[in-house]
Amino acid sequence: MTTEALPQETSLRDRINTDSIGEGLLGLERFLRPNEGWLAASLLVLNLVVVVLSVEQADWAPSPNLVFLLFLAMITGLALYRLPVWSLVLVPVGLAVGLGVILWQLSMFTFDGASVGGAGQVIERLDLWLEAARTGSINIDRLPFSFGLMVATWLTGFLGAWLFLRFGNFWGVFVLGGIGLLSNLTFLPPNAAFHLGFYLFTAMLLVARVQAMRRKHEWELRAIKVDEHLGGLSFSDSFAVAVVVIVVAFLLPMAPRSGV
Repeated sequence: MTTEALPQETSLRDRINTDSIGEGLLGLERFLRPNEGWLAASLLVLNLVVVVLSVEQADWAPSPNLVFLLFLAMITGLALYRLPVWSLVLVPVGLAVGLGVILWQLSMFTFDGASVGGAGQVIERLDLWLEAARTGSINIDRLPFSFGLMVATWLTGFLGAWLFLRFGNFWGVFVLGGIGLLSNLTFLPPNAAFHLGFYLFTAMLLVARVQAMRRKHEWELRAIKVDEHLGGLSFSDSFAVAVVVIVVAFLLPMAPRSGV
């Protein structure tokens, strides 16, 4: 082998490795791609992020970053939903992953300047709180409330992503998110209407996008030619309608309170 052939062989090997990595990433993207597309999945993320941000603003209890936890929960749902295994098997796996992540994050969190000190301390403090609740004694530890918020966040993210990705069900997402958002409305400042408005806005866009993609798939199954630009036009129209609806809804005068 000549010295001139060595650079050519190295270049060919690098190109093959690059092509293999690219093909692998494309294959992974096709495997994980939601049936309704990545745009619908992005709207789902925005919809649930609004809910979690409202929870953080309500400041129920100090806790690790709930938005980051929500992303981890949804990524877990994304990683599991395509596996050809019964949901009764995969859902407990996702919940177990969530418990591990929550214990990990809480174990490194700091309350009032004092570190929790490990997962063992988290479990012990939760046990003390449960014992106090069972016996009717007083426990002012804020860690159990943080744990509850994190569990609710994980359930919202994981189950919301699971229902949408696995079954194409967005109503379950709205139920989970709506419960969390409406629970916070009485605790948020007066300008918190932004959360409700943006939540409804993303919900309308999500419904419109999913319905448009499903109709497009139906037409394709019937061998009806579909314009490739139809999806973009449908989304732009839905965006305009949603903006008008939200603006009009928030500009309408409120009914006077009784007795005023």
